[in-house]
Formats: sequence, C-alpha cells, structure tokens
Amino acid sequence: MFKQINIFKEGNFMVVETCAACDCDLDGNSIKVNIGGKAVEVCCDECARKLKEAHASAAAPSEVRDIDGDKMAASVHDEQPQITRPGAALLTGAMVIGFYLSAMTPARADTNARVMASNQMFGQTFGQMSGQSPDVSAVAKDFDSGHLFLRDLLIIPGFQGFKEKNISGRITDSMADKTHTEDAKSSPIRRSVQTASGRISYTEQGAGPVALFVHGVLLNGHLWRHQLAHLSDIRRCIAVDLLAHGDTEIAPDQDVSVTANANMLKEFLDALKIEQVDLVGNDSGGGIAQIFAASYPERVRSLTLTDCDAHDNWPPESFKPFLAMAAAGGLRGTLDAMLSDKSIYRSPQALGPAYEHPERLTDDSIEKYLRPLVSSEQRTRDLQRFLAAFDNKHTLAVEERLKTLKAPTLIVWGTDDVYFDVKWSRWLADTIPGTRRRVEFKGARIFFPEERWEEFNKELRAHWQAAQREAR
Repeated sequence: MFKQINIFKEGNFMVVETCAACDCDLDGNSIKVNIGGKAVEVCCDECARKLKEAHASAAAPSEVRDIDGDKMAASVHDEQPQITRPGAALLTGAMVIGFYLSAMTPARADTNARVMASNQMFGQTFGQMSGQSPDVSAVAKDFDSGHLFLRDLLIIPGFQGFKEKNISGRITDSMADKTHTEDAKSSPIRRSVQTASGRISYTEQGAGPVALFVHGVLLNGHLWRHQLAHLSDIRRCIAVDLLAHGDTEIAPDQDVSVTANANMLKEFLDALKIEQVDLVGNDSGGGIAQIFAASYPERVRSLTLTDCDAHDNWPPESFKPFLAMAAAGGLRGTLDAMLSDKSIYRSPQALGPAYEHPERLTDDSIEKYLRPLVSSEQRTRDLQRFLAAFDNKHTLAVEERLKTLKAPTLIVWGTDDVYFDVKWSRWLADTIPGTRRRVEFKGARIFFPEERWEEFNKELRAHWQAAQREAR
C-alpha cells in the first residue's frame, strides 16, 4: 500500500495509516471496505457506512477559486488524464507521510484591455496578419491544463499535516473530489460514424442518457472537453465535429449550411441508434441546436442554449468583417497566420474578445481548433462555404416551430459578449415556451463553456436532473 513512498528521497519520515473516512489513526482492528473497486481501510462500521454513502451520492467537486476569488478555469480531473497523481489513486482519506512538496502559484495575467469597437475588431488585423502582435505571457494557462493535486499523500516531518492541499496552495473538498474522480475515471474516446452527410467525427465519454454538445464556427468538439470530463458520471457525453470542422470528412459538394448541419445531427443520432438527447449548443452551434430542436422536437429530452445566433441576429455585426475577409479570399492566409503566431489568435483584433482570459488558452488548444481547417485545400474550402452560407433565413424559417417547443430549456448567457448581446437570451426565453431558467454569467464571453465550465456544469447538472424529475 505504501509503495509510492519510494518516489521521495530517503529521510526521517513518519508513516501513519489513517481511516479513509475520519482520518483517525488505525490500529489492528481496522475494517476493509470496497469503494469503487478499491479496498480501503476504516476504523469502524459507522465510518464504513458513511464512506459508502458518500461514494454513492456522487457529489460534484467543490468550487476552486484563485487568490482573487474568481473561479479557476480548470481542475485536476481533466488536466493530465494520462498521468496518475502520486497517492490520489489510493482514494483512502489521509495517508500521512512527509513534507508538503511545493507551493507555487502561477501568475494570473492581468487583462484590463477592453473589447474594440465591433467592426474594428477583425477589420484591422485580418488585412495585415503578418504584422507583429502584442506578446502573450509565456505562462499561458490553458483551460484544460489546470493544477496538479497532492491529496492523501503528505510528508510530515514530526507535525500534523493539512488534510487537503495542491501545488498552488488551494484547498478543496476531499470526499466530493474522491467520489467524482472515481465516477469520472473513464477517458474520452475519439470515434467516427458514416452518415449520408459524411463521416462524422466525435468524442464521447461516460455512460447513461446521451448529452449531445454542438460547437460553433472555427472550433470543434474540443470546446466541450470540460463537460465530457466532469459530467460523464451522469451522462454519455458526445461532442460532435460539425460539417466543415474538426475531423469530420465530407464530399466537396456537401451542403454545409446550418440547416444541413441540423439534419446531419439527426443522421448522426440515427446511425448511433440514439433516440433522445440532452442538447447543448454554443455560438453557431446554438443556432443549429435551435433548428434541430424545432425540426425534431421528439429527439430532444432537454435543451440548453448558450451565447448563440438567434432570430435575425445571424451573422452578428461583430463577425461580419471576418466574413468579408473570407469572401475576399483571405481565409487561408488568416488561418495560417494565427497558427504560425498564436498570439494573433489571442489578440484583441482577432479572437481574443471571445474569451475573458485569452492569455490562458494554450498553443495546443489553438492547434486543435485551427489545424484541421488547413489540413487540405478542400478543408479550407469547406469552411469558406460554411461561412458563405451564414444567413438568418435559417433561424427565421423555424421560428414558428420554436414557439411551440416544450422541451425543458435552460438559457445561459455571458453578459460581456461582443457578438450576442444578453438581450438575445431574453428573446429566446420569451420565444421558447419550454424555458425553465435563464441565467446570466456576469462578465463572461461567448466561449465561457471553456472558461466558466465549473459554473456552467453545475447549471447543466441541475437542469438535467430537474428535467428527469419532471418527466417521471
């Protein structure tokens, strides 16, 4: 049980085995119980009962805040999924050994720059992508890179240790985290399935009722990595790559409009033999989700819309300069520029305003989003056709059916979005009769599913549970 100790240098260490539930020292009368397939030791029958109840409750992890009181944009569970953290696999309360290894708090970049006027945001930069852009801190923190935790493995040279610590000095709830780690132990799996619209690429994680996540323009299923990692304990989470995005493969003449994408989602679910989904959409993916829900309401168990196209606000004014640049033949050069110098992607003149903290998005995530779009000339042409097909006629065409949608609907909106003003969240809430709740995330921007994922996941979890109760 203590074989991990040899990763530390020899010293004067005191090893004490403690109860997995209450942390008291164990004696020869300890009781072994099986929790999630792992044997742990407790001091008494009462502790065994409590531990089993806590595991069964599958409590969500508690909030983690940075030194300024803001919620962190990442947590332990999806940061380094391939690496076993020392001692965390024991899942046994406090196994006290030695000295707390390190306390290093990454600097939090100060982003005081406000968003430029909407039509300047893309117009100036995309005409001169080869120019220099402001440098971005080398300590860029991706939303999927997070803090490593050292739980249950503390080295104490002769004094009582703290029960919970991580390398940035933050404290979390032990039992909730252990339970959630056990529930979320599955890893995301990349798959593809053939449909009439093409070979559709997707990532899935978890088991149970299906939740289908739909991203927007320029991105792919990577947007939803935190939802897959942290909601897979209650859902089979599937993040699809839309037509003309990600690793999805289509014919050169395949229709890639938003309506075609909504129809593709039906084909996709049919191919996987999935009857109903909890549908979640962001950006143009939210518009696609509206079209799908209005067209195939029987396939929607619940609907969640985040900052997205709605009514006649498609495309939004702030995105029109990008569309004009693409129409003028500058799309490939712009994508190449953002890939060769990632600071361009993060800059205020490009996609920086889509994030609260663009400096935290790593080069790797930008690669995951943009590289597939330039992997071949056809892939770039497909994206060009997707952009050219932007037209509010698609959302207007389903508006009357949207007014009859009864599926329990959650609307979550960032209040600092330069593309989709918060008024559109109110319009959607008033239009969709199934709306149960409308939530505003103060200061959040369009891609908050990456940045505010902890808050957002709590809303999703509560929404799905409420919809299930309602359906009984």
